Amino acid sequence: MNAYTPARLWKGATLLLLGAHLCAHAADPLDQWQWRNPLPGGNLLEAVGYGNGRFVAVGDGGTVLSSADATNWTSRYLGQIYGVGADYWLASVTWGAGTWVAVGGGQPPGGGSFPVLLTSPDLATWTEQSAPSNSSFAVSYLESVVYGGGQFAAIGSGGDPETLQPEAAILTSPDGVHWSHRDSGTIETFWTGTSYGNGTYLAAGGGTLRSTDGVNWSPHQPFSQSISGLAYGSGRFVALSLGVYSSLDGLAWSESSPLLRNASRLAYGGGQFVAADGARIWTSPDTTNWTARGLATTGQVRGLGYGDGKFVAVGSGTLSVSTNGSGWLNLASVVTTTLINGAAYGRGAFVAVGDQSTILRSVDGAKWTRIAAGSLSNPNLYAAAYGGGTLVAVGSQGLVLASTNGTDWTTATNAGDTLLQDVVYANGQFLAVGSGGAILTSANGSVWRSTGSTDFGPLAGAAYGNGLYVVGNGTGILTSPDATHWSQPETIVTNFDLLWVKTLAYGAGRFVAAGYGGHIWASTNAVDWVPANSGTGANLYHATYANGTFLVVGDAGTILSSTNGTDWVGHDAGTMNALEGAAYGNNTFVVVGDGGTILQSGVMPSVGARLTAGPGWSSSGFGLTLSAPPGGQWEIEGSTDLVNWTALGQLSTSNAPALFIDRQATNVSHRFYRAVSR
Repeated sequence: MNAYTPARLWKGATLLLLGAHLCAHAADPLDQWQWRNPLPGGNLLEAVGYGNGRFVAVGDGGTVLSSADATNWTSRYLGQIYGVGADYWLASVTWGAGTWVAVGGGQPPGGGSFPVLLTSPDLATWTEQSAPSNSSFAVSYLESVVYGGGQFAAIGSGGDPETLQPEAAILTSPDGVHWSHRDSGTIETFWTGTSYGNGTYLAAGGGTLRSTDGVNWSPHQPFSQSISGLAYGSGRFVALSLGVYSSLDGLAWSESSPLLRNASRLAYGGGQFVAADGARIWTSPDTTNWTARGLATTGQVRGLGYGDGKFVAVGSGTLSVSTNGSGWLNLASVVTTTLINGAAYGRGAFVAVGDQSTILRSVDGAKWTRIAAGSLSNPNLYAAAYGGGTLVAVGSQGLVLASTNGTDWTTATNAGDTLLQDVVYANGQFLAVGSGGAILTSANGSVWRSTGSTDFGPLAGAAYGNGLYVVGNGTGILTSPDATHWSQPETIVTNFDLLWVKTLAYGAGRFVAAGYGGHIWASTNAVDWVPANSGTGANLYHATYANGTFLVVGDAGTILSSTNGTDWVGHDAGTMNALEGAAYGNNTFVVVGDGGTILQSGVMPSVGARLTAGPGWSSSGFGLTLSAPPGGQWEIEGSTDLVNWTALGQLSTSNAPALFIDRQATNVSHRFYRAVSR
């Protein structure tokens, strides 16, 4: 947060330049998350359909992309409609009977599975529909849906909830709202797609299911291998099964080509078939003669569709379009797909760190540049922090990197076979913690010393407040007034299986501890801990405090916020990817995670902090007073030209105004000051 009141100091006189930040917001900025990497979105896209003049792509976490021309796409995230922390995906989408139908599956935080069945007349409003079930049959998930012959047909997996006897799940509906369960006659539960043509429904996977009316289905096993792709076109069904096979009726099959043994996606349109083998595209006008067309994308193609003279390919980091199946335009933009574990803000920019020594940098949180990335053998980076003009990143193999600009990084130390989980800057020094009871401290980020002990056990999570350093050690915490002399671990977790304390933060006059199982505790003294209701059972990986707000992130796109550490609110992140880290700067939060995920919040309102030039001159230097909400971490910076700023020191605010003494004030003719929230 660069919300500050600058004070200008001249020798012999003091002039205050007072300002205010007034912001009006129609909605909570923490409900306004924007994808920054990958683009246009980082959720895995599973399938694409066409109907009613629109292309629609669906995928993980209720992701829905739509376009009228296959080039300009609008992204919509359906949100956590199955509960906070519930992971779900959309596997297939189709249009018919005046409505869109999307199907898929999900998993609640406690395990198990459930079917996803959604309808929408306009792609804006989606309604959850119920899958039929009874005492002897329940649907586990749905894999594919097709419309034809005046009805929808969906296929997936199910079975008897009592005996656990598996069974293919076949559902049909005339309108997408009222669904009927149909007897499949098979215990096969592996299905890859459905198709309709020439008055016949066909479902394929470990075998085939065929129906001419949608009510009566018969199983077949036409090939020795499972079917990975299915389509209908040019008067025939075409299947991919270690080769290409075709059939006029879905019963009698003949091999068209021994090629495409590894292809898994298939579509038909414009007089030709298009198949995808990973990222490689093949085309054929007759299913016999196939031509390799190069790559549609650098990612993996998970779904192929056709409409309005265009093919569309979607997948992992993939959104590509072609008018002929030969030349493809990749609309996706990816800085990295590597797991990003942590982030920090300092020196006027965000940095994000991750696996394989990946480091990214952004001035505004929106446009990111890869600064460094190693090979698979390079140590992973797990956390980053800023303080005293230096950025620090820590990770596996005891690696500590330091930078004064976020671009040029040097190895500060290597603590050996130690996995450093977290690093913070507080009270004038860095504190890094990790496996084997490792505790490292540094005043400048370059020279480090160890104060840990193997008696502490593995450590994860660190914070400073109320005159104490606090570190998590799995089932409890340990404290120190100086980061040198540490207490013995104090257990706060009574059931080891339910939680591992993963992260700590301090703000608003209290500590917050969070970890596995969605558990959160709050404490004003780091001794007495009170559990809080997080509203989720998802694992929580990182907590931070800035701008008067605690922010906690975790599995399945979980984002929680609180102003007091006790009352928590969940926010839709727009993804089900695991979120591993967060940072605040430039009036926004940035959240990072799995698959290179980078999300940015809306602009946060000012918390009303004020920096004033008082008490002024003394024998110790020039004194300033910071009035701000309690529990905040602030850095005092100085400048002689309002362009180049230098970190002078840090303050922690409580219920009373905080005093800062600039002991170097006599070394300059004049100086501006500002306080920046960390």
